Amino acid sequence: MKPTEKNQPISAKPPLTLSTPVDKDMVILVADDDGMAIKLLCKILRDIGFRAISTAVDGEDAIQTFKLLHPHIVFLDIDMPRLDGLEVLHKIRETDPNALAADFRHSFIVMISAHSTVTNIKQAVASGANGFIVKPYTHQKIIEVIDKFQKTHGHKSPQLKLGNKPQTPLAKK
Repeated sequence: MKPTEKNQPISAKPPLTLSTPVDKDMVILVADDDGMAIKLLCKILRDIGFRAISTAVDGEDAIQTFKLLHPHIVFLDIDMPRLDGLEVLHKIRETDPNALAADFRHSFIVMISAHSTVTNIKQAVASGANGFIVKPYTHQKIIEVIDKFQKTHGHKSPQLKLGNKPQTPLAKK
């Protein structure tokens, strides 16, 4: 009997995966004043395979955490108290135009916002953001950003190649 469209097996969608293996020890900072948004993004990052995820709840906290941890990837909400994400981005880039720290490569900064206005996106890119994600997050959006980071920075971090793991706790509660 010849198969017809009706009795063709239904193929499942392939799982969402990165183009290269995850460096599970890469340090990631998630800065957002919305607790639910932080939880969701951290869950997606853990689902992908990351373990070293730290959080910040406002702009000042984001700058202090950045200076302490020198993360490889920063997810930075635009609308935060004390300093908004664009101000944080400016301060990070002013401190060091390449956001270089000791033995780390350039930090990859991704702006996140529930408001995807052309102005927000243009300001973020002009200020040195490497990407922009509109909320709500999806696994696919986060995977695309991580893939972009890995393609531009390689999937092995200099921190691990040099054996300089941070000595500070990474998960704030």
